[in-house]
Amino acid sequence: MVAGWEARDLWPVGVRAVAALTEALLSDGRTREAAELVRRYEIRTRGMDAPLAVPALAQARGHLDAHGGRWERAGAHFAEAAAAFAELPAVYDAAQAVEQQAACLFALGDPGAGAVLTRAIEAYTRLEARWDLDRATQLGRRWGLRPAARIRTGQDDGAEGLSARQAQVARLAATGLTNQEIARQMFLSPKTVDKHLGAAMRKLGARSRTELGRHLGGTPGS
Repeated sequence: MVAGWEARDLWPVGVRAVAALTEALLSDGRTREAAELVRRYEIRTRGMDAPLAVPALAQARGHLDAHGGRWERAGAHFAEAAAAFAELPAVYDAAQAVEQQAACLFALGDPGAGAVLTRAIEAYTRLEARWDLDRATQLGRRWGLRPAARIRTGQDDGAEGLSARQAQVARLAATGLTNQEIARQMFLSPKTVDKHLGAAMRKLGARSRTELGRHLGGTPGS
């Protein structure tokens, strides 16, 4: 897929997958390929209108440094990525970068690691990102923490009657994100997001994203 984007000069699109692909290449022992991938996208997206390039490439560089045990540098890259993702906003990606920053801080023995991980856990909880939440809490436990985390149910926030995916889409929509932005964060097609959002609005009787926030008892950023 990435090769196809590159062949068509769709670098601003392909950069979205660079961090994940870098991590996968490193896991497969293909360190040189991973470094070359990051460098290639740094060069080709320079000067382009590619808002995701800054956080995605910072996150990818974080993976490269973490793989080499350069924890301080890796943590700084992940922190940069988290801040840039948050500004877009891309709250799910930001939470993942914060979690990765916490892992580096734990490796360094930094006493602030637990507080950073808590930020990621709280974000995953608001987004109902169950798999990510489980992974983050397991990270804390490996380092002797017992982070308290619980996915809210419909009984908690007015989302009763919605599926987990509908509730997640609705909460992101209530923050003001467009369907395209939600699709990127959740790795769904815009058509699927529109379907889930429409179902959530019908079930809740909401006519706008603002009304969704009221029905849900607050937005993920509240």
